[in-house]
This record gives sequence, C-alpha cells and structure tokens, in this order.
Amino acid sequence: MQRNLLHTKHCPRPGSRKLKSYKLRKLVSHLIFNAWPVLRVGRQACGTKAIYQDLLRDCSGKRKQPLTPGSLSVWLFCDVQNSRELREQIVEGALEPEAAFIKASMVPDLFIIRLAAYQALLAHHNGSLTTRSLHSELLFNLSGSKHIAESLKKFGVSEGCSSLLVARFDAASNDGDQIATYVQGNLTPISGLSSCADPQAIKEAYKILPLELELGSLADAVCGRMSTRSC
Repeated sequence: MQRNLLHTKHCPRPGSRKLKSYKLRKLVSHLIFNAWPVLRVGRQACGTKAIYQDLLRDCSGKRKQPLTPGSLSVWLFCDVQNSRELREQIVEGALEPEAAFIKASMVPDLFIIRLAAYQALLAHHNGSLTTRSLHSELLFNLSGSKHIAESLKKFGVSEGCSSLLVARFDAASNDGDQIATYVQGNLTPISGLSSCADPQAIKEAYKILPLELELGSLADAVCGRMSTRSC
C-alpha cells in the first residue's frame, strides 16, 4: 500500500498549525530549486547563503567559467539633497561613468545587490539582456516584476530619495571620486545599509507575507521573489 506522505515524520499532521508553514516552505524550496539549475546535495538549504555559494557552480558541480565584468563596486550615500537632478541626468544619460543608482531604502541586505549583479552578468554572457545596459539590468533585476518601467521607477532614484546605493561593474580607481561629485550627500560605510532600509516599504513592494518571515529573513524572501520572477 502506498504510504501517505502527509503522515511522514518530516511533515506535520493534517490540522496542525505548522502544516501551512511546511507547505509554503516546500513551495519556496521547489521554486528556487527550479529557478537555479545548481548542484543539490542532501538536504541543502535554499537560503541566501546556499544560493550565493551555488551561483558559481553548474549542474555537474564544477565551478563555472568566470563572467565578465569581474568586479562590482558599491557606494552608499546618505542625506542626499539632489535626487531630483540626479534622476534627470540619469534619464538623459549624462552621467559618466555609468552606474546603477539604487534607492537604498529598498535594499535590506547587500547580498540582494550581489544577486542582481550576477543575474545581469549571466544575461549579458548569454546575450539576453532585457534592458539596454548592464547597469540598468542590475536595477531591473532587483524587482520581482517583469515590467521594466515599473521596476526602474520603484527601485531607481526618485524625487525626495535621501539615501542611495551606487553600483558599478569594473570600476576604475577614480570612479568613486567622480561619482561622489554628482551626489550631494554623505559617503557612508556600506555597513550602514541596514539603517537605511525601510522594511515596510520592502514588504509592500515584494508583497511579502508575515508567514514568509517566520521561515527566513526579509532578505531571504526578497531573494525568492527575484529568483522566481521568470517561473
């Protein structure tokens, strides 16, 4: 007789308050596993740490060939006073060097930027960029939406934005100084990012349920949205 999987020791019994959490956890694990074709060993976790480690490996378990560009530099600016002017210059393409200007209040953890950057590099490597540049692709990848304009508006610079993350691939030694001349704000150690994040705005933007935060961190939930956008 076939064994009822709902009664195994790994799954709560029907009627248990933990059953709903169990089903959601299994669903999230299934979606992430299918979104990322990575080597899976035993009961390997699907959180941010596991995803980040597995991004560098292919299905055979061997390390992938390095993608180019090969580095990402990130700067954090607080108390920004000229967000409106910055937005106009970005739209006009007047800023050099090119970079991704990101609303810091929408980023709960620096890992989110790393994940978006990896997705952008992978699309660039495969010739499948959705946007017109590598840096705008990074910004687009932060969203759980497939709508480019909506994503850039929600996560990019907007009028009144007081904190910014600026990310650039393969930055030259003087790029940081050049970017600092554009932004009228205080250059802050990247460790201060968590104090800039707006958890409530992030949860609303990604439609994150309270139950998800019982299973992992806010960054975990955001990674799940980003990774399963194309599913």
